[in-house]
Amino acid sequence: MEMNYLVVGYGQIGQELVRQLTERGDRVTVVKRSGMAQRRGVEVIQGDVQEVLPELSSDRFDGVFNCMHAPYSAHAWRDVLIPREKQLLEWAGDVPVVFPESVYAWGTGAQELKEGDPVEPASPLGEVRAQLLRNREACGGRTVSVVAADLIGPTASLAGAVFHQLVFDRVMRGRRPLGMGDVRAPRSITYIPDLVRGMMYAVEIAHDLPSVVHAPVLAPVSQVELARAFARVASKSETSGVIQIPWTVMKVTGLFSQTFRELHNQRYLWDSPHVLHTGMLADLPVTSLDVALKECVLRREKASL
Repeated sequence: MEMNYLVVGYGQIGQELVRQLTERGDRVTVVKRSGMAQRRGVEVIQGDVQEVLPELSSDRFDGVFNCMHAPYSAHAWRDVLIPREKQLLEWAGDVPVVFPESVYAWGTGAQELKEGDPVEPASPLGEVRAQLLRNREACGGRTVSVVAADLIGPTASLAGAVFHQLVFDRVMRGRRPLGMGDVRAPRSITYIPDLVRGMMYAVEIAHDLPSVVHAPVLAPVSQVELARAFARVASKSETSGVIQIPWTVMKVTGLFSQTFRELHNQRYLWDSPHVLHTGMLADLPVTSLDVALKECVLRREKASL
């Protein structure tokens, strides 16, 4: 049966959502700030979600995927995301709303995170994510936040996926990859198409799920192992090692860059292992690391043609 979904935001996750939803025959309405090419089965509404929602009826949708984002700063997240999410939740009413979510709200607990662990933020970014989770819980509607680890995938952006920026892009250019913190510590990775499948499953059974579930994740690998695997799959020379960015450099650079300042605040996520355990969605398929990396390489090669 054809379903009708609203997707707010068309970044690295929203793009993959639209692709998978339309490929299975669902109809999709996308709200995004800028225009996009016409796509079969997709209605595009250009504008800020705060201005668009009053013109839409939530009754026409079977579910909502909120993929809106903002620049990488606690100030921007607080000013942009909190009011827009509140408006969206009020507008949605009983229509289920599914969110992709990071591990930031769990602070140091993200070093070994299981479903149901308490929210205990340890940074300004984490405080904002915790507030968003509280607002979703208190809205009275049906929301599901699907928590992901570090993202990789064909639609990933350099600005939104740290491994694409520090590892994949540099290896493709014949340069040594960069890393943060303990580059040999195991880290969970979420492949964006796997995350999206988890979100699509969650919206269908939202009333049977807790408000927070964990996305399917690949087996943990270190930054060194990831760099080697990517070089092998991309048929590039094996890297001679990962260059570890000193935190002192990040701190000094943070005096002039909000992004680096926030990354320095998140150092607790990089100085230790980061393992995300899947629970309710554990039976969903997980793409192998080699296949995931190959898809990333193919997208990069296609974009360069």
